[in-house]
Amino acid sequence: MGTVAVVEVLMLGTVYCGMRLQFEAAAAVGVGLGVNEPEEWPPLFGSAFDCYTTANVWGKFWHQYIRQPCLGFSRYFVEVLHIPRRSSLAYLIHLTNAFLISTFFHVLSVGTVAGGYYPLRSLISDMSIFFMLQPIGAAIEGAVMALFARFVWAPAKDGQDPTKRNKVADLVVPSLCQLFGYVWVVGWFFVTSFWFVKAYAGVRMQDWKLPYSILGHLLGIPDE
Repeated sequence: MGTVAVVEVLMLGTVYCGMRLQFEAAAAVGVGLGVNEPEEWPPLFGSAFDCYTTANVWGKFWHQYIRQPCLGFSRYFVEVLHIPRRSSLAYLIHLTNAFLISTFFHVLSVGTVAGGYYPLRSLISDMSIFFMLQPIGAAIEGAVMALFARFVWAPAKDGQDPTKRNKVADLVVPSLCQLFGYVWVVGWFFVTSFWFVKAYAGVRMQDWKLPYSILGHLLGIPDE
């Protein structure tokens, strides 16, 4: 289990740093040449402090490269089916649609290098399990938070005399809930990321080499 956790953390760090480096380099070139304004390059990733729910991980922290195209499709379905825009059902449709599209693009991109390494059926299965578990996780945590707010937090506050409210509790309880949220998110991704990492390990991504390493050249590390 410890090895799995280390691999998942390394995978996250590699993807995060790689995508951010590419984005920042492109932004530097665009702004440096005067083609773009700095405002046209908002941060690719959000704050890690928002990652106390899986919905926040995907909606606030992680990159939003395909968010608008995904929302375009799901908004169409919501309108055609006459579903209230801000309803829980509409939210689930947006989530499910977004992760279906993410599954497709990840299978498409990894599938181009999977030949001879990893069966396409296994790749589709692993990516589908990982991505399609995400809306389920978001739905579960949303339901739990709604139940807590309705049956625990709201009654406790309503039953208090406003002049005798425990201000410390008003601060501590939300903080404890947020702390529990961080634990939940770490546990959730520890379990579900297994299939994502398994797919990339199947195509032997860990053995990929850079055609040329600037850092390796500066440090005098010979190419293997």
